[in-house]
Amino acid sequence: DIQQGLAIRADVLRANTDLADRQQRLLEGQRDYRVASIKLSTTLHSDPTITLVPTDKELRPTNLVTVGEATEELTNRALATRPEVSAASQKVAASKQQSKAAEWGQLVPSFGVEHWFGGFKGDRDTFSFVEWNVLDQLGGLLTSRSRAEKARVKQAQLHREGVSDRIAAEVLTARERVLTAGEQIKTSQQAVVQAEET
Repeated sequence: DIQQGLAIRADVLRANTDLADRQQRLLEGQRDYRVASIKLSTTLHSDPTITLVPTDKELRPTNLVTVGEATEELTNRALATRPEVSAASQKVAASKQQSKAAEWGQLVPSFGVEHWFGGFKGDRDTFSFVEWNVLDQLGGLLTSRSRAEKARVKQAQLHREGVSDRIAAEVLTARERVLTAGEQIKTSQQAVVQAEET
Protein backbone atom coordinates (compact mmCIF):
# COMPACT_ATOMS: atom_id res chain seq x y z
CA ASP A 1 0.00 0.00 0.00
CA ILE A 2 2.81 2.41 0.81
CA GLN A 3 4.48 1.79 -2.55
CA GLN A 4 1.17 2.26 -4.33
CA GLY A 5 0.63 5.56 -2.50
CA LEU A 6 4.11 6.75 -3.49
CA ALA A 7 3.43 5.82 -7.11
CA ILE A 8 0.17 7.78 -7.11
CA ARG A 9 1.90 10.78 -5.50
CA ALA A 10 4.66 10.66 -8.16
CA ASP A 11 2.01 10.63 -10.89
CA VAL A 12 0.30 13.64 -9.30
CA LEU A 13 3.59 15.57 -9.09
CA ARG A 14 4.40 14.67 -12.69
CA ALA A 15 0.95 15.83 -13.80
CA ASN A 16 1.32 19.10 -11.84
CA THR A 17 4.70 19.73 -13.49
CA ASP A 18 3.21 19.07 -16.92
CA LEU A 19 0.28 21.37 -16.13
CA ALA A 20 2.64 24.16 -15.01
CA ASP A 21 4.63 23.76 -18.23
CA ARG A 22 1.49 23.97 -20.34
CA GLN A 23 0.30 27.06 -18.42
CA GLN A 24 3.68 28.69 -19.06
CA ARG A 25 3.35 27.96 -22.78
CA LEU A 26 -0.18 29.39 -22.73
CA LEU A 27 1.08 32.63 -21.17
CA GLU A 28 3.85 32.88 -23.76
CA GLY A 29 1.36 32.26 -26.55
CA GLN A 30 -0.98 34.97 -25.22
CA ARG A 31 1.97 37.37 -25.03
CA ASP A 32 3.01 36.58 -28.62
CA TYR A 33 -0.60 37.06 -29.71
CA ARG A 34 -0.75 40.53 -28.15
CA VAL A 35 2.62 41.49 -29.69
CA ALA A 36 1.39 40.34 -33.12
CA SER A 37 -1.79 42.38 -32.63
CA ILE A 38 0.27 45.49 -31.83
CA LYS A 39 2.46 44.99 -34.92
CA LEU A 40 -0.58 44.53 -37.15
CA SER A 41 -2.28 47.60 -35.67
CA THR A 42 0.87 49.63 -36.32
CA THR A 43 1.00 48.40 -39.91
CA LEU A 44 -2.68 49.28 -40.43
CA HIS A 45 -2.23 52.68 -38.68
CA SER A 46 -4.91 51.87 -36.12
CA ASP A 47 -5.00 52.08 -32.33
CA PRO A 48 -2.41 49.58 -30.99
CA THR A 49 -4.09 49.44 -27.57
CA ILE A 50 -7.03 47.55 -29.10
CA THR A 51 -6.34 43.82 -29.37
CA LEU A 52 -7.35 42.48 -32.77
CA VAL A 53 -9.33 39.23 -32.74
CA PRO A 54 -9.92 37.04 -35.82
CA THR A 55 -13.53 36.55 -36.81
CA ASP A 56 -12.85 33.18 -38.42
CA LYS A 57 -11.65 30.48 -36.03
CA GLU A 58 -10.38 28.26 -38.84
CA LEU A 59 -6.87 28.84 -40.17
CA ARG A 60 -7.02 29.57 -43.89
CA PRO A 61 -3.87 30.43 -45.83
CA THR A 62 -3.95 33.72 -47.72
CA ASN A 63 -1.72 33.98 -50.77
CA LEU A 64 -0.54 37.55 -51.32
CA VAL A 65 1.64 36.39 -54.19
CA THR A 66 1.79 33.20 -56.20
CA VAL A 67 4.28 30.92 -54.49
CA GLY A 68 5.13 29.17 -57.73
CA GLU A 69 6.06 32.47 -59.38
CA ALA A 70 9.64 32.74 -60.58
CA THR A 71 12.05 34.30 -58.11
CA GLU A 72 13.26 36.76 -60.74
CA GLU A 73 9.74 38.15 -61.20
CA LEU A 74 9.26 38.46 -57.44
CA THR A 75 12.60 40.24 -57.10
CA ASN A 76 11.83 42.65 -59.96
CA ARG A 77 8.45 43.46 -58.42
CA ALA A 78 10.06 44.15 -55.04
CA LEU A 79 12.76 46.36 -56.61
CA ALA A 80 10.08 48.35 -58.45
CA THR A 81 7.94 48.98 -55.38
CA ARG A 82 10.37 49.35 -52.47
CA PRO A 83 10.90 53.04 -51.53
CA GLU A 84 14.54 52.58 -50.52
CA VAL A 85 15.44 51.59 -54.10
CA SER A 86 13.84 54.78 -55.40
CA ALA A 87 15.67 56.84 -52.77
CA ALA A 88 19.01 55.25 -53.70
CA SER A 89 18.38 55.91 -57.41
CA GLN A 90 17.55 59.55 -56.69
CA LYS A 91 20.76 59.86 -54.70
CA VAL A 92 22.74 58.51 -57.66
CA ALA A 93 21.04 60.99 -60.01
CA ALA A 94 21.76 63.90 -57.65
CA SER A 95 25.41 62.84 -57.37
CA LYS A 96 25.71 62.74 -61.16
CA GLN A 97 24.27 66.25 -61.42
CA GLN A 98 26.76 67.52 -58.84
CA SER A 99 29.57 65.81 -60.75
CA LYS A 100 28.54 67.56 -63.98
CA ALA A 101 28.34 70.87 -62.14
CA ALA A 102 31.86 70.34 -60.80
CA GLU A 103 33.17 69.55 -64.28
CA TRP A 104 31.56 72.44 -66.11
CA GLY A 105 31.10 75.01 -63.35
CA GLN A 106 34.63 76.37 -63.52
CA LEU A 107 34.47 76.73 -67.31
CA VAL A 108 31.73 79.36 -67.09
CA PRO A 109 33.14 82.90 -66.98
CA SER A 110 32.12 85.17 -64.13
CA PHE A 111 31.00 88.78 -64.61
CA GLY A 112 31.19 91.54 -62.08
CA VAL A 113 31.19 95.26 -61.41
CA GLU A 114 33.44 97.06 -58.95
CA HIS A 115 32.80 100.57 -57.67
CA TRP A 116 35.62 102.47 -56.04
CA PHE A 117 35.12 105.53 -53.88
CA GLY A 118 37.93 108.03 -54.00
CA GLY A 119 39.64 109.92 -51.22
CA PHE A 120 38.65 113.30 -49.80
CA LYS A 121 37.84 114.77 -53.20
CA GLY A 122 34.98 112.34 -53.72
CA ASP A 123 36.39 110.76 -56.85
CA ARG A 124 34.56 107.63 -57.87
CA ASP A 125 35.60 105.05 -60.37
CA THR A 126 33.49 102.14 -61.64
CA PHE A 127 35.08 99.13 -63.29
CA SER A 128 33.39 96.29 -65.09
CA PHE A 129 35.27 93.02 -65.50
CA VAL A 130 34.96 89.50 -66.83
CA GLU A 131 36.93 86.70 -65.20
CA TRP A 132 37.64 83.32 -66.65
CA ASN A 133 39.81 81.28 -64.31
CA VAL A 134 40.07 78.13 -66.40
CA LEU A 135 43.80 78.34 -66.97
CA ASP A 136 44.50 79.11 -63.31
CA GLN A 137 42.41 76.32 -61.82
CA LEU A 138 42.27 73.66 -64.52
CA GLY A 139 45.09 71.62 -63.06
CA GLY A 140 44.20 72.09 -59.39
CA LEU A 141 40.81 72.95 -58.00
CA LEU A 142 38.75 71.83 -61.00
CA THR A 143 40.39 68.41 -61.20
CA SER A 144 40.16 67.72 -57.45
CA ARG A 145 36.47 68.75 -57.27
CA SER A 146 35.65 66.63 -60.31
CA ARG A 147 37.37 63.59 -58.81
CA ALA A 148 35.62 64.06 -55.48
CA GLU A 149 32.20 64.25 -57.15
CA LYS A 150 32.94 61.18 -59.29
CA ALA A 151 33.86 59.32 -56.11
CA ARG A 152 30.52 60.37 -54.58
CA VAL A 153 28.71 59.07 -57.69
CA LYS A 154 30.51 55.73 -57.37
CA GLN A 155 29.68 55.57 -53.66
CA ALA A 156 25.99 56.25 -54.39
CA GLN A 157 25.97 53.55 -57.07
CA LEU A 158 27.53 51.03 -54.70
CA HIS A 159 24.93 51.93 -52.06
CA ARG A 160 22.12 51.37 -54.58
CA GLU A 161 23.59 47.98 -55.57
CA GLY A 162 23.80 47.03 -51.89
CA VAL A 163 20.15 47.97 -51.35
CA SER A 164 19.12 45.92 -54.39
CA ASP A 165 21.11 42.90 -53.22
CA ARG A 166 19.62 43.13 -49.73
CA ILE A 167 16.07 43.30 -51.11
CA ALA A 168 16.71 40.34 -53.42
CA ALA A 169 17.97 38.32 -50.45
CA GLU A 170 14.88 39.30 -48.43
CA VAL A 171 12.60 38.14 -51.27
CA LEU A 172 14.35 34.77 -51.54
CA THR A 173 14.32 34.29 -47.76
CA ALA A 174 10.62 35.18 -47.54
CA ARG A 175 9.79 32.77 -50.39
CA GLU A 176 11.62 29.92 -48.66
CA ARG A 177 9.79 30.68 -45.40
CA VAL A 178 6.43 30.63 -47.17
CA LEU A 179 7.21 27.29 -48.82
CA THR A 180 8.37 25.81 -45.50
CA ALA A 181 5.31 27.18 -43.68
CA GLY A 182 3.03 25.61 -46.30
CA GLU A 183 4.61 22.21 -45.74
CA GLN A 184 4.34 22.65 -41.97
CA ILE A 185 0.64 23.48 -42.28
CA LYS A 186 0.03 20.30 -44.28
CA THR A 187 1.90 18.22 -41.71
CA SER A 188 0.02 19.88 -38.83
CA GLN A 189 -3.34 19.25 -40.52
CA GLN A 190 -2.49 15.57 -40.88
CA ALA A 191 -1.47 15.43 -37.23
CA VAL A 192 -4.77 17.05 -36.21
CA VAL A 193 -6.76 14.50 -38.24
CA GLN A 194 -4.84 11.64 -36.68
CA ALA A 195 -5.28 13.09 -33.19
CA GLU A 196 -9.03 13.44 -33.72
CA GLU A 197 -9.24 9.82 -34.89
CA THR A 198 -7.25 8.72 -31.86
